[in-house]
Amino acid sequence: MKSFTKLFRVIALIAVIGVAAVGCTTIDLKTNMDGEYNKIPKIAGKDFDILGHITVNTTETIVVSALSLETTVSGERITYDLMLQEAKKSYPGFSDIINIRIDKIEKGKKGPFFWLTGGTTTYDYIGNALAIRRKRQKGPVLLADGRNHHL
Repeated sequence: MKSFTKLFRVIALIAVIGVAAVGCTTIDLKTNMDGEYNKIPKIAGKDFDILGHITVNTTETIVVSALSLETTVSGERITYDLMLQEAKKSYPGFSDIINIRIDKIEKGKKGPFFWLTGGTTTYDYIGNALAIRRKRQKGPVLLADGRNHHL
């Protein structure tokens, strides 16, 4: 019986090491020709002038009652339109925004019994982007809403 237990432990150890070695892989999307990186359109730097950086901050609060009988959401999330409005205020002659990044910071406690006890969770959103002005060029220009415009 001891030899069977020892053999079982050795086989289990080999299986764990094998799964750890084979199951943990890293994919570099910059070198992966089928990855998402290649689906991002390449924008030539000579096609536009960078006007500056914009930042948008919002807060969303979610209050859940005990037994999740009522959920109240107040505040707002960052949207593309909200970032365009901020770019319009900061840089009136802008054409579009690029390099958009939205970070979400969660404040509050959640757990397996959150639905039972209820509570409040607050999300702070921080949006960053670059406002740009496209240079004049001949031919069709793709606008921010997806339409083609001929100059």
